[in-house]
Amino acid sequence: MGPGQRDGRPRELHRQDWNRRLFLRSALTLATGYPREHQRLLRQYFPKGTDLSGYAQAELDAVADELNNRPRQTLNWKKPTEVFNQFLVEAG
Repeated sequence: MGPGQRDGRPRELHRQDWNRRLFLRSALTLATGYPREHQRLLRQYFPKGTDLSGYAQAELDAVADELNNRPRQTLNWKKPTEVFNQFLVEAG
């Protein structure tokens, strides 16, 4: 191996690998907030450790519908269905 090489690869390649890993890691840490938020919302309906097999499918669907159709700050406090319907009206 020559100077500036490790594992037979030039030092620049190691820097590129490190930058790519750093970018991916920071992106993953940002994404971890979303599952935690969903868990927090689900805990309002089902305490931690709840066996969901004791619930009817209709009950689970009702909870999913309520969570999926709640107003969102990113949609200017509109429901996703409202925004989608508005898009269809404007597009058609």
